Amino acid sequence: MIINPLEQLVTLLTFIKCHICQMREGPICELCVDVLAADTESRCYICNKLTKQNRVCSGHKSALRRAWWLGAYSGPPKELIAAMKLGRGRAIARSFGRACAGILPYFPPDTLVVPVSTAPQRIRRRGFDQSTLIARSLAAEIGLSAQAALARRSNVDQIGKNRIERIKQMQTTFRTTNLVGGKSILLVDDIITTGATIEAAARCLRDAGAVRVDAVVVARHLLK
Repeated sequence: MIINPLEQLVTLLTFIKCHICQMREGPICELCVDVLAADTESRCYICNKLTKQNRVCSGHKSALRRAWWLGAYSGPPKELIAAMKLGRGRAIARSFGRACAGILPYFPPDTLVVPVSTAPQRIRRRGFDQSTLIARSLAAEIGLSAQAALARRSNVDQIGKNRIERIKQMQTTFRTTNLVGGKSILLVDDIITTGATIEAAARCLRDAGAVRVDAVVVARHLLK
């Protein structure tokens, strides 16, 4: 991925120190990646029960097979995500991608890494799509291809909505932009809140013919 020279300069001047320890070179130094990946137990992302290989429990009607996350949406992960979104943190997004790559098992080389597309108005406001940057960085780290196979049909504001309302809102939000029939997909996003967004994205890909869909996100914060 080509980096704009101005972006390189801004990154150099802005992210001198690690955002977590404030000591080593950042935005997230190698030693502090372990701080992010503190939640290492294999669990179902929906009910939090212990499972094998981060599988979703069979009793849930999920379009996802497995889901990984670096840590809970609190402390350093939450602070870094806010810095990424509010501070135009492209370098943080790329660091998240490298960190996420470190918690994943092996994926076959024909697996497609697909970002969960961000709402267009948020991309315009931030100047970038954080999920795309995370996905590209992750894919480069593990030698897979990243493709923008999803797009949003409309802008949806989910603030203040409960899980049922969010799921209903998201049912027709995504559409596929690439042929995914017969493909294995690794979805990438920054946060799982209720799971409505990641499930809608996975369902769209499955309906378009993807044979299996896994997911990895930076932080997990399911509402009770």
